[in-house]
Amino acid sequence: MNRYFEGLPTWKDFKGLIFRLIFLISDLSGIAIGYCLAYYFRFFLGPFLQFFPLTKGLHPLSDNVRVAPLVLLVWAIALSIGGTYRRINFPALDEVIRVIRSGILGAVMAMSAMFLYRDSSYSRLVFMIGGMFSVVLIFLFREL
Repeated sequence: MNRYFEGLPTWKDFKGLIFRLIFLISDLSGIAIGYCLAYYFRFFLGPFLQFFPLTKGLHPLSDNVRVAPLVLLVWAIALSIGGTYRRINFPALDEVIRVIRSGILGAVMAMSAMFLYRDSSYSRLVFMIGGMFSVVLIFLFREL
């Protein structure tokens, strides 16, 4: 028998795939919510504006929404590279370490992709805050 043919996929294989897909959807939701919160914090929250005043004016939200699919794709790649989808059941400490490592990689990759895309100017502070919020939300969604 050919060693590469192991038969049809079992329910266990499908179950693992379904759980990984649910994790991916929840991770992308956390990233989207994190970047929306970061945009609000950066441009509309009064105490935050006292420490970081607007120097280049208010960036339109439509620019950030237009590049959101690219940011989500970059983050999904970073989370996959970081190994967050290999095993599903991790202890919380291992999970937070993997999510933080992948989050740093995702934020840096998303920021560099946005600065290579020179159609519009994007706030670096939004990307840094969004990366932090995204890491926290991804971890919270995974632990719920």
